[in-house]
Amino acid sequence: MVARLQRVQVLLEERQQRRLVEVAGEQGRSLSALLRDIVDEYIERRSAAEAGERATRALERLAELRAGIEARDGVYAGDLVAEARAERASQQERVLAHEGGPCP
Repeated sequence: MVARLQRVQVLLEERQQRRLVEVAGEQGRSLSALLRDIVDEYIERRSAAEAGERATRALERLAELRAGIEARDGVYAGDLVAEARAERASQQERVLAHEGGPCP
C-alpha cells in the first residue's frame, strides 16, 4: 500500500539544504525521500527514548515502593526460593508415599 503524501513547506538554512541535496545525490534518491526517512528515524528514536524514560520512571517508583515496604515491614531474612523448593519436595514425597493407597 502506497502512503498518501502531504506537501509541507520547510525553511532550512542554506548549508542544511546544500548538504541534504548532496546526501540525496550520493544515495541516488530524491530530497523528499531522504527527508521522509530522516523524519521517520527521528520519530522512532523519540518513541524509543520516551519508552525508556517511562520504564526508568516505573523502576524508580518500584524502588520507592520497595523501600516503603521494607521500612514498614522489614526485610525477610529467609531464602524464599529454597523454602519453596523444600515445600515442593515435601509435597512430592507425600504424593509418592500415597501412590499405593488412598490419599488422606
